[in-house]
Amino acid sequence: MSIRSKLILGVAVALLTCIGAMLWLNIAQIKGLLDRYLLDAALPASATSIAREVDAELTGPMIAARAIADNTLMQDWAQRGEPQYEKDAVTAFLAHMRENLDAHAAFFVPRESGNYYTDEGLIRTLDRQGQGDDDWFYDFLDSGVAQSYNLDHDKSDNTFALYINMRVEADGQPLGIAGIGMGMDTMSDLIRDFRFGDNGIVYLVGADGDIVIHPDESVIGQQMSGRMPAESVQTLLQDNAAAAEDNVSFAEYSQNGADYVALSTPLSYGGWRVVMEVPSQQIYGAMHQATWRALATGLVLAIIFLGLAWWGAIHITRPIRRTAEAMRDIAQGRGDLTRRLTVESNDEIGNLATQFNAFVSRMQETLLDVRRSSASVHEASGHMSQSADELATRTEEAAANLQETSASMEKITSTVNPEFNQ
Repeated sequence: MSIRSKLILGVAVALLTCIGAMLWLNIAQIKGLLDRYLLDAALPASATSIAREVDAELTGPMIAARAIADNTLMQDWAQRGEPQYEKDAVTAFLAHMRENLDAHAAFFVPRESGNYYTDEGLIRTLDRQGQGDDDWFYDFLDSGVAQSYNLDHDKSDNTFALYINMRVEADGQPLGIAGIGMGMDTMSDLIRDFRFGDNGIVYLVGADGDIVIHPDESVIGQQMSGRMPAESVQTLLQDNAAAAEDNVSFAEYSQNGADYVALSTPLSYGGWRVVMEVPSQQIYGAMHQATWRALATGLVLAIIFLGLAWWGAIHITRPIRRTAEAMRDIAQGRGDLTRRLTVESNDEIGNLATQFNAFVSRMQETLLDVRRSSASVHEASGHMSQSADELATRTEEAAANLQETSASMEKITSTVNPEFNQ
C-alpha cells in the first residue's frame, strides 16, 4: 500500500471515528436533556397542573357535600323520623347548596327510611330488596368508608355526572348519605382540550383502573388494561414512593405497533388519578430528525475533508514519488546525474529534495573524478605500452648484435684454430 493510500485511509478512519463519536455523544446528550426536561419536568408538571385543576373543580362539591352531611339540623331531622312539616326547609337547604355550585343535584338519604330527598323534594324510596339499582347506597353504608365517588351516565342526553357521597353520622352511628351530583362538563372540557404536542392526551381513571373521563367518550367506563399491558396499568395505579413532590409514576409500553410513554399522578380525592399518554415518537421524533440531519451534515463534512485529505496526500507524496523515480533511474543505470529536483517547500519534503540533489551532485562529482582518473590511467598505460615496445625493439636489436658478434667470434675462432694447429 502506497504512502498516499495509507495517509488517505488513516485520515478517513480518524475522521469517521471522530464524527461517529461526536454524533454518539451528541445523541446521548440530547436524549439525556430530553429525558430530564420532558420526563422529569415538562410532562410531570403538565400532569400535576391538570390534577390540581381537577382538584380545584372537586374542592367546592366536596366541601358542599361535607356541609350537608355535617349539618346538625339535617341529622336531627333524620333522627326525629323526618317530620313532614320540616321537609320544605330541608329541600330549600338542598336547593341552596345546589344553586351555589350550579350542580346537577344536592341530595340527602336517611338510612332508616331510604327516602331520596333532593331540592325537588322526595324523589323516590330506595329498596334493599330491589333490582340492584339501589345497592350503591347500602354497599356504601356497609363499607364503613367516609366518602365515595360514583360516575353516572345519563343516556337520555349522553352526559356524565359525578356523585360525591358523604357518610352521615351522629354519635358514631350511621344516619344515611348526603352528597352533591356535579356535571362533568367542566372537567370533561378540561381533559378533552388538553394536548401535549399533537397526540398526547390526558384522562382520569378510578382506583380500580376504570376510565372515568376521557377525550373519547366511547372508552369511558372501560378498563385501562384495554389500552396498555397489565404491568403498565399496575405501575400507573401505584404511587411513586421515590417522587418526593409530584408523586408521578411512569410506564413505557408498546401498543398496536407504536411506543408510548405514560405517567400518572393522584388526585386529592377519591383515589382517582390523572393519566397522560404521549407517543414516544412525539417525544423523541425531533431528536431523531436532528440526528439524521447531524448524520447527513457529518457525511457531507466527511466527504469534504476526505477530498482535502486526498489533495493533501497527493501534494505530500508527489515530491516523494519524483524522488523515488529519480532514484530508480539511477539504480537501473540510466539516470541523468545532471537532473535536480525542485525544492518547493521548507519542510521535510523540501529537505528531502535538497539532500537528494546534494547526493546526486556528490555522486556526479565522484563519477567525474573517476572518469578523470581513468583517463589519466589510460594515458599512463599508453606511455608504458609505448616504452615497453621501444624496450622490446632495443632488446631485439641487442640480441641481433650479439648473434652477429657470436657468429663473428665463431668465424674468427674457426680461422685461428687451423693455423694454430699447424
